Amino acid sequence: MGLLDVAVSQGCRQAKACEVVGIDPKTYRRWILKPVLGAQRCGPHTVPGNKLTAQERAKIIAISSEKDFMNLSPHQIVPSLADRGEYVGSESSF
Repeated sequence: MGLLDVAVSQGCRQAKACEVVGIDPKTYRRWILKPVLGAQRCGPHTVPGNKLTAQERAKIIAISSEKDFMNLSPHQIVPSLADRGEYVGSESSF
């Protein structure tokens, strides 16, 4: 950002300087107006209700590591388990 500040202060157009650096001028203006925006983002403060337990996570890892499923994608593992009558988790959980 320092290079952009120097270029603009020496007469370069802000849009052209941003183009050379490879960022959008709107991004540059946002950085100037809110330089600590990144520090304000801290993510969710609660744990999702559907978060896997340690045992569920361990079971999914164990199944995925089995010889039969080792080279399969979750899209293939979950239906295979369903054919056996087992439900461990969704494809996205795997």
